Formats: sequence, C-alpha cells, structure tokens
Amino acid sequence: MMLICIGLRPDVADKLSGLQYTLKQLRAIGELSANDARTDDGKRVIVLDTDYIPDPFNAPKTVRELGFRGPIIGISDKPRDSIEYDDVATEITFMGTGGDRLLRAPFSCMLIRCVVEALLRRSAISVAEHVEEKTFDSGHCRLNKPRHTLLVGGKPVRLTAREFDILWAMGSRPEVYFSREKLADVLELPTYRDARVIDSHIKRLRQKIADAEKDYDPITTFYGVGYRVMK
Repeated sequence: MMLICIGLRPDVADKLSGLQYTLKQLRAIGELSANDARTDDGKRVIVLDTDYIPDPFNAPKTVRELGFRGPIIGISDKPRDSIEYDDVATEITFMGTGGDRLLRAPFSCMLIRCVVEALLRRSAISVAEHVEEKTFDSGHCRLNKPRHTLLVGGKPVRLTAREFDILWAMGSRPEVYFSREKLADVLELPTYRDARVIDSHIKRLRQKIADAEKDYDPITTFYGVGYRVMK
C-alpha cells in the first residue's frame, strides 16, 4: 500500500508514518509522475494537505487530469467549526472536483486507516475494470498493451519499447494533449534531453505508421501544447 502525500507538513507526515504504509512525499501536484498515477495495482491513495497546497479544493481535478483513478483524500488541521470554512460547502467542492473524502481536525491515524481501506474496497471494481482496458482501437490503429504490439490497417508495425510506451500513453487517453515534459516523464528521461528525444520518437513513430498505411497519421500536434492521438 502506498500513500502519495502532496504538500504534507512534517508533523502530519509523522502521524501517517504510524500507519505502516509506504509513504511517498511530493511538494506539489506538478511532481506527480506518470508512474505515480498508475492505479492498476489498486494500492495507491493520494493524500492532499488542503492547508498548504495552492487552490486545494480544485486540486483533485488536477490530479484526475493526470490520469489517477484511485482514492483522493484531503486532510486539514483546521477544525470543523473554523470560521474559515463552510462545513458542507467545502466538502461538496472537494468531492465535486474529484476528491473522495475531506478529513478535518481532530482526526486520528486509525480514522485515516479506516477511510483508506474503505475507499480502496469501493474502488476495487472500477480499478479491476480499468486493468482490463489493455487495448486501444481507433479502427486503423490497434494497440495491445500486454503483447506490446501495434497493428496499422491490419499490418504489424515493429516499435521499440520507448516508442510503444509513448504511443500507449497517448492512446490510453485519446484526445488529451501530452506535453513533451509529460511524455518524457513516461520514459523517465532527464529534463535536459526531453524536447529533442521526444520529438525524435514522435517522428519515427509517424514514419513507421506511414510506412504501414500511406497518408495515415493518428498523432496530432498542437504547437506550444503537445501531442495527442485521435480515436
């Protein structure tokens, strides 16, 4: 079990360390990697410190846009009777933007454990359904994740592991633009090489696909934004 804690204060992190879960601490949502956002193992929960991250009640939406499908819990040291919060409105806002539960002081490690385990039980079915989604089929282009294969117009196209990972990342979220930085994150590349390496991979992907089916290109470029695959 892994708790991915974003913006968590040291004193709160110390409390969570008593839960005997694996803790990964990030300073901001922008540090969340593609690997962190994986939920196919059904064992990842994101904990947001709503007192210290920017725009905390829209933060769950940002996390969801990065592809995370597991439970998202918000934690605040501000008590329920704090004049800074409308008790119902803030919880509705947090859950309405993709969060699952907002816990406010006073809370205990035991309560957090119970909430984590309850949310994981509820998400087990949706996570299992997501695990089954291992293919992408646009008609012309068919990707098979377990086999690492690509068919274009029914013809097999040989890809390198990195080329497949890039195409799968985009194909698994069709019509969502991926910046060079996000694709570099998929490949775990050092930042100083991001742009040229990603552009090079995209160029080779397009060439291999065009060799299989002339004038067909499933990859769309939005200059200044990134790349996407159309379904």
